[in-house]
Amino acid sequence: MTPTPTPTVTPTPTANVTPTQTRTPTPTATQKPPGSSGGGGGGGGSAPINPGWSTPEPNPTPTPTPREADSGSLHLGETGLVDQVARIHAADGIATLTIAEGIRAVDAAGNPLRAVTLATIDAADVPAAPGAYVFAGYACIAGPEEAVFSSPATLAFTFTQEQWDTVYNGSVQGGLVVQRYNRSAGTWEEVPTTVLPETRSVTAEALHLSAYALFVAAPGDGAAQAVAADTGPEPTAGREIPYALLIPGLLALVIAGAGALLYFRKGEP
Repeated sequence: MTPTPTPTVTPTPTANVTPTQTRTPTPTATQKPPGSSGGGGGGGGSAPINPGWSTPEPNPTPTPTPREADSGSLHLGETGLVDQVARIHAADGIATLTIAEGIRAVDAAGNPLRAVTLATIDAADVPAAPGAYVFAGYACIAGPEEAVFSSPATLAFTFTQEQWDTVYNGSVQGGLVVQRYNRSAGTWEEVPTTVLPETRSVTAEALHLSAYALFVAAPGDGAAQAVAADTGPEPTAGREIPYALLIPGLLALVIAGAGALLYFRKGEP
C-alpha cells in the first residue's frame, strides 16, 4: 500500500519590528561650591552634591562721612577722642570749622566737649583791631568759649570771586592774617595762617574756641616807617639851599662888589 504523503506547512514569515530609539537625557552639571576639588574617578559620572552653603564676600569698610551742620555734636570714642570728622559752618557760609579725628576736645572745666557752635560777628561788635592791622570785615566766634583742642582744628574763610577781589585786592604777600581774641587779656593774638588764592580762602589753626577775625596789614605801619628811617641821608646833588642861608650870601656879594667899585674909582686920574 502506498503511503499518503503528508503536506509540509510552510511558515509565514513574521515582519521584524524595528525598535524606536529612546534618547537618554544628558545630566546637567551642577556648579561646584567654591573650594571643592574636581576629583575624578571612573564611576558613573554622577553630579557633585551642593552642600547648601556659600562663602560670603567681605564687606568694604565704610568711609566716615563728615558731619555738616550749623552747630554740630562731636562723636567721641571710648578714649574720649573725636572719632568722626566734624565740619561746622557759620550762617554766612564763609567761615567753617573742621575738627579732625583723633583730637581731644575739652571745655573750660576740662570735661569732654560734645558740641561746638560757630556764629558770625557783626563788624560793630568786633573789638578794636591791633595798631598794625585793619579789620578785613569778616569775623566769627566758636563756642563754647575757652574750650581747647589737643591739636589744632582748621578754621577757614572761603569767599566768592567778588568777595575775594575785595579782600585780597592790593594786599601784599603775607598781608592777610587771622587773629584770635584773648578775652582774658583783652588783646588780639596772631595764629598760624595760610592764604590760598587758588581756592579764594584763608585758613588758620584754632587751638581755642574763641572769637576769630581776618585782618590785613595796614599800609605805612611801624615796620615800613623803620625801613624809611634806615635809608640814610639823601645825596647832596639836587638838594635845595635853605632860604635863611641865601640872604646873608647875597649881602656879602653886594658889599664885596661895592668895595671893588670904589677901589677902581680911586685909582682913576
